[in-house]
Amino acid sequence: MLAKQLTVQEQVSQRYHTIHLLIHYMQQCRAIQQSLEEAERNLGPLKAHNELLLNEKAELAALNTSLKEENAKLVAHNNHKQRLQYHVKIKQENNDLRQTNHQLQTKLEAMLYADKEKENVADRNIMSRDLPTRNKKKILEER
Repeated sequence: MLAKQLTVQEQVSQRYHTIHLLIHYMQQCRAIQQSLEEAERNLGPLKAHNELLLNEKAELAALNTSLKEENAKLVAHNNHKQRLQYHVKIKQENNDLRQTNHQLQTKLEAMLYADKEKENVADRNIMSRDLPTRNKKKILEER
């Protein structure tokens, strides 16, 4: 009989535990349900905003297409000879700019070299003076 009572007590304990688990799961379900309802309330304004953005995107795409077409019309030459002449002109301008750039780089390098030479001459003049060594070092450090 004592064994049967323990079994009954164990069953009661298991059922008590099961009831607590069910209560816990029900509370979780309620919390999830509340979160779902809140999300559904927030969904309406988001859908409207999304629809607005999609409409704006479509309008911008149409505008982009029309601007591309207009640009193509403005850039394109109807005459093939004119197009070739324009291309040759651009190439010639590009070559002229390259040549000018090369000349300017050469002048700049010459100027930098001349400045460096002047600096070296000045340093040699300082070193050749009859100043004490520490004064020479101080003058060179100040440069």
